[in-house]
Amino acid sequence: MRSGSVCPRVAALAGVVFGLALLASAPLGCSLRATHGDYDAYRSYRLADDQSARALAGATYLERYPEGVYAEEVRAALGAEEERFYAVRASSAAGLRDYLRVYPTGRHAAAAHAELQALSRRDAEDAAAVTRAREASEAAAAAALRAHRGFTRERLDLFLGVLLRVDTWGQPMEQVVQAHPELDRAFAADPRPVCDATRCTKTLRVSFALPTDEGGVVERVSQVVVVLTLDDERLLGAEVWLPGFGFSRWYELETRTAVDDEDPEARRAATSWALAEIAPMLQAALGESFTAGARPPLASTRGDVPLLVLDAGGLSVDVVVAADGAAGGVDGFVIGPRASAP
Repeated sequence: MRSGSVCPRVAALAGVVFGLALLASAPLGCSLRATHGDYDAYRSYRLADDQSARALAGATYLERYPEGVYAEEVRAALGAEEERFYAVRASSAAGLRDYLRVYPTGRHAAAAHAELQALSRRDAEDAAAVTRAREASEAAAAAALRAHRGFTRERLDLFLGVLLRVDTWGQPMEQVVQAHPELDRAFAADPRPVCDATRCTKTLRVSFALPTDEGGVVERVSQVVVVLTLDDERLLGAEVWLPGFGFSRWYELETRTAVDDEDPEARRAATSWALAEIAPMLQAALGESFTAGARPPLASTRGDVPLLVLDAGGLSVDVVVAADGAAGGVDGFVIGPRASAP
């Protein structure tokens, strides 16, 4: 009976020892004490794609589980990587912020904070410099625009005013300038005209810039081209052209409002404004008795179809407005002796 009672007790004891041995040798022993979240965070750390990503995942783990099952292991691994991590990340603000997240009290924490402050100051200075440059550009554009605001109007006043008073069409230029010395003075002023046997051409231009809603500027050019057409040194006619949709450029100069020439409504508004500004000049030259007829257009170097044909006394004027979408659209006026009706 004694031997029979001993054996079961020995067997039970042996089973307990064997079970403890199994528990002691189990490779996942620490995971038995880790929470599900603890282990998931640790697993993200272990499976990170590279050393930098692993360091950031390790920092996340320690932020969430500073006393976690794997905390000491992660701290030790991060400590071994600190120098390499800093060397790789120290050249940018984002990298320095990553370093401070992983190593908030690391060996280079003070230097990282100081460099981030310096970078922040430089960024603020750069932003301020960009703002100052933009404001200076806008101010310069506005100043240039103010300085040149009257460019187109003054040239049209001068040349249309002179040409609309000419009454010596068909005469030799020598006689024309004797009768109208103001025409000679206008053409002789700089820039000098370019002349050949069939025409004299004088080109005046000004560059300007308009501020945009986005804080930049859009570059523009306004031109006035005056042409005297000749035959055997006799004055046949005159033309005043505003290339590049010149009525729009004139409108921009005086109103500081950009015109999209591909927008029919914007283009019509600019053209209507320009024609309203020109009307007093034409009325002063043609008088109240001018007629708007349906005669053929005056001969010109361009051959454009006029929008309006006006006649009064011995003078005819064609008003040309560039068609919507016309390549290099040119607005302007053709002036000459009164044309015959068909």
